[in-house]
Amino acid sequence: MNHPRRYLFLLLTLIIHTTVFSQKYNFRYYGADDGLPQQSVLSIISDLDGVLHLGTQGGFCRFDGEKFENISQKDGLNSNHVTSIYQDTDGQFWLGHRYEAPSYVYNDTVFGLKGGWADSIRSSTWDITRFGDEVWFVTEKE
Repeated sequence: MNHPRRYLFLLLTLIIHTTVFSQKYNFRYYGADDGLPQQSVLSIISDLDGVLHLGTQGGFCRFDGEKFENISQKDGLNSNHVTSIYQDTDGQFWLGHRYEAPSYVYNDTVFGLKGGWADSIRSSTWDITRFGDEVWFVTEKE
């Protein structure tokens, strides 16, 4: 007589467990038709305002959830191949490239670093971070 209650309890527990702990994921594909400059995204970060910043093989872009704004070599980047992104405390974005010196974007102005120390890291930049007061670049030596 007690067995049907156990089975009912077990069944209710499983139903509640799968309902409470099941998650639904929504995926949306974005490509060139949506405004992405190139569909190979190599790096991505989110800023404090919730805007996504993406490094692609076609340049650097911002995505606010509705539209893409693209910055490319014609705007001043050293290369369209953006391999890494870092946003510093001043709000500027440091961009690493494949086989070119880094660039940075500040207040929608693009600066392609040239000469001096920038020429010494004209190899692929795979990561960028800050250590103390310095910006560090992870590169490969060729």
